Amino acid sequence: MGESRWSVSKITISLPRELVTYLDTRATERRVSRSRIIAEILAEKKASEEDQLAAEGYRFYADDG
Repeated sequence: MGESRWSVSKITISLPRELVTYLDTRATERRVSRSRIIAEILAEKKASEEDQLAAEGYRFYADDG
């Protein structure tokens, strides 16, 4: 998942200090930016929600037939 393939927008967010500590730890371990960690987590969440919606749609149409 390369950042270069995305068109990016800069935003400012506020997070609880505990989450910033977690974020910094993960970013340091992986030697990537905070932004990269946040983007990956959000992309994973988005994919998970899309998969769940697809599965629900499949079940709906399977039960309908």
